Amino acid sequence: MSNQLLSSYFTPNRRYSRSINLERDAADAANLAGYVITERASQALERILNGAMSQRAASAWMLTGVYGTGKSAFGHFLTALFSPQQSATRKQAEALLKQNCFDPQTRKLIVAALPERGLVRAAATAQREPVSHTVVRALLAGVGDFWRSHAKVGIDLTQRLEALRKLQAKGKSVETSTVLQLVKEVSVASGTGVLLILDELGKSLEFAAQNRSAGDLYLLQQIAELNGGSGTKVLLIGLLHQAFSEYSYGLGAIERNEWAKIQGRFEELPFTESPSQMTHLIGQVIERGDNAKLNRELTKQAEAWHAKLSKAIKLKEITASLLDAAAPLHPVAALVLPQLCIRYAQNDRSLFTFLTSTEPHSLRTFLGEASLNGTQIPLLQLNRLYDYFIDSVGVGAVSRLNFQRWTEIKSLIDEHRHSEPDELRLLKTIGLLNLASTAGFLKATRQLVVLALCNAPDDRTERSRWERLIDALIERGIVIHRRQIDELRIWEGSDFNLETALTEAREQIQAPLAALLAEACPLRPVVAQRHSYQTGTLRFFERRYVDSQTVLPDLHCVAPHSDGLAVYWVDETPPLFVPALTADGKPLALIQVGQSETLRLRVLELMALKRIQATAAELQSDGGARRELRYRLTQARQLLDETFSQVIESHVADTCWLDGRAQTLSLKKELNARLSALCDAVYARGLTLLNELISRQEWNLNPNCAGVWLR
Repeated sequence: MSNQLLSSYFTPNRRYSRSINLERDAADAANLAGYVITERASQALERILNGAMSQRAASAWMLTGVYGTGKSAFGHFLTALFSPQQSATRKQAEALLKQNCFDPQTRKLIVAALPERGLVRAAATAQREPVSHTVVRALLAGVGDFWRSHAKVGIDLTQRLEALRKLQAKGKSVETSTVLQLVKEVSVASGTGVLLILDELGKSLEFAAQNRSAGDLYLLQQIAELNGGSGTKVLLIGLLHQAFSEYSYGLGAIERNEWAKIQGRFEELPFTESPSQMTHLIGQVIERGDNAKLNRELTKQAEAWHAKLSKAIKLKEITASLLDAAAPLHPVAALVLPQLCIRYAQNDRSLFTFLTSTEPHSLRTFLGEASLNGTQIPLLQLNRLYDYFIDSVGVGAVSRLNFQRWTEIKSLIDEHRHSEPDELRLLKTIGLLNLASTAGFLKATRQLVVLALCNAPDDRTERSRWERLIDALIERGIVIHRRQIDELRIWEGSDFNLETALTEAREQIQAPLAALLAEACPLRPVVAQRHSYQTGTLRFFERRYVDSQTVLPDLHCVAPHSDGLAVYWVDETPPLFVPALTADGKPLALIQVGQSETLRLRVLELMALKRIQATAAELQSDGGARRELRYRLTQARQLLDETFSQVIESHVADTCWLDGRAQTLSLKKELNARLSALCDAVYARGLTLLNELISRQEWNLNPNCAGVWLR
């Protein structure tokens, strides 16, 4: 066994190196073999089945997760579950339900609720093309599979869809209404409904963003709103690598608002597994030979590693058997890898590409380079993970939120790239732990860093050597030891624990959401444009935030020359009664704001950071902490502004109260017109004077109402 390559004993499972293609593998039950219904998959399945069984539940979902988290495999499992009852794929899917997390009673309810004929399973992998093209291809495949008996209705639908596809292939325009009508007809004709799955939907979104074609994306919203009318039942599922809104980055505010309205019709389901679940998946990917002696040694080593690591960190759901199955990954590397994939990997880089690809520094490459030495197995350590994520993933793939920290660590390590090999290994290990740490888990403590650098858990000589090197780098100022929280950092450190201070600051802020928003995002007045133009008198509405603590009948305008009041209801529970006029007799409009909990989290983060900046005396002498705080403030402000733009400025809400009555309308297009109508009614006796010298008003800043117009 001595000097044999690790690849002669360890092999990445080929099943995980071949990704699922929904169009190619739809009818292949063999591709379901080995599929695991993970915790995330189980949650998503429950939500989708609830939508399938109820007319009132959501019927459109966006599954979001980085490449390799099993979205396509989950989509394949769904198509199998909704296939005809006697098909091999349906039987295999039901067997998976039995093997995995569902109790017998729940499983029986699920199976009983599934149609015997199944649904029209329309699945397609998107390309850089309009969404309507992808939908037509999906319907063609679904119709052909559902009506295999060549029934007249199936032949007719196939011919019409084929005609559309040919027109699209020639670049000719096809109205989205035509595609939508065919979706309806397919659903009604089937008698059971349509399961429409669009894999790699991000490619169509990228195409729409590049070509400024939000109108084509509107088809997604129309399909999502189909259920409940004329017997239609369409379950629409889009599979994305990142959040829907991320694909609109770089578009103008108006276009992004349109995207936000489309996104609002979908229920978002994050499809990123927990770190412990991903560590479990690592063990499923790595297969090993039948050498009994070596297997016993690996199990023994894993138990020793688990005992040692349990004293350094909270392992939570990580067991010795999981660490055993993940060999030859170093146990710390097996814990860090999922964190890196969750926080940094995007698009075509993830857990499975690291394990199965032949890219530089990947596991498969390591297996072909490292050799066994008796029963001593070399372990893939954090420094190699660092090299993989820097060289293969690259800084350009890192999200904007994490970009600064990633580049800062890379630049500092690059400055020492000519250092001794052991020093460089140490710096990469600390840097990667700094990147991977979340909420204190896997923090780069001295103990964990030393363990991560050792090939055996009980090698005292090796541990002492690394301890001495850490001390030397601290003395030279290359590594900083944050003693207060026992953390090693390779950029300028700080004894100020920002996370703890942030938690305390949040707890101290007791103000209601309306007050916090008034301070962080003050609202400027809005002019009733049409009324002002037609009468020659500029009339405006003050704007402010209100909630359930506000007594609505007591509302009045702050500025004496305000002509009305528009208030934004930032509360989960809608108001019980909304008066038609303010206490001072002016028209009142109330707009119910969605996503109030998201707004609360965003504004609370920003206000807590501002409080720390104003009150923390430690920042005066701690440059590193000041820079980190400034960075967090910038990110918090950006996130709040984005949420504010989507929720408030773009008028995503559907319900408002005008003249005391609840109404559903397109606020972006109709709100200002309705405000003008209120002014028409309340100020009907006003003179029409089309003379700007008589009707002139001046702008004056007033801290009580964020600016008012004075006559």
